[in-house]
Amino acid sequence: LGDLGVGVGQLANLERLRVVCFGLYRIGDAGACSFGLNLQRLSRLMDIDLNFYRTGLGDQGLNGIGRGLAGLGNLVALHLDCRYCSAIGDASFTQDFGRGLGKQGLLQRLRLDFGGCTNVSDEGLRGLSCGLEALGQLESLRLDFGDCPHIGGGGLRCVARALSGRLAGESCAHREVSLAGSGCGQGDGAAMQ
Repeated sequence: LGDLGVGVGQLANLERLRVVCFGLYRIGDAGACSFGLNLQRLSRLMDIDLNFYRTGLGDQGLNGIGRGLAGLGNLVALHLDCRYCSAIGDASFTQDFGRGLGKQGLLQRLRLDFGGCTNVSDEGLRGLSCGLEALGQLESLRLDFGDCPHIGGGGLRCVARALSGRLAGESCAHREVSLAGSGCGQGDGAAMQ
């Protein structure tokens, strides 16, 4: 993945990027950090689709991607699939990934799939919520944290509060919001109110 990042970093005019690393367990944090470092060189990038489903990606690598996102100013669509990456926990959401996401002022479509990341808890959703609050142009949001047993009502309520100011009224920019969370922990009531 690091070598791919170096190659992609050479494509200054790239507007759309799709990377599929489906099930490649050798993909890990070092490669993702290198990829993120080179990602920020793509100033014209508008659409990113990254699939790390069932890879060795962890918090350090996701933070590296977040640092890369922070350097992009034209991003309007982001899809990140990290389902069943068991090394991902709360740290990336409360650190560079969450902050990098929050710097995407033009972002209109966001889909984050973290189902089966069993080390993510309410604390991670609280960190993610800080990034979501800053996304004023968001039109479509899909968050999947299904099969994350440490996520309960507290984390889901943080996400709802982060979006609530922009979800009310006819001037709402959000046209679609989907929070998938079947199998989330029930510790403090996982239902959103």
